[in-house]
Amino acid sequence: MAIIHHLKTLERQTLPLLIAICLALLAAIGVIDYLTGFEMFFSVFYLLGVGLAAWFVGRTFGFIMSVLSVLVWVGGDLAAGAHYSRPWIIGWNALIRR
Repeated sequence: MAIIHHLKTLERQTLPLLIAICLALLAAIGVIDYLTGFEMFFSVFYLLGVGLAAWFVGRTFGFIMSVLSVLVWVGGDLAAGAHYSRPWIIGWNALIRR
């Protein structure tokens, strides 16, 4: 019942606040992903922000959040020290994990 209550609370929020919540969630997940290193996959947690964005804000913002999630994920992995044998592997991984 608590989840339903939280979802109804989100439905009553303004569009700018919902966008801010989604972006803050993306930032928090990105920081946690960076702090845990590139060996642990956190891609499933990025879906939470993408799903909330698509459900409460709209399909277009959900797509934007998806692209931003990939950028944050790749940026965090590279900043954490990930090395790839070929540059195209980053793109491949981004495509199959989304």
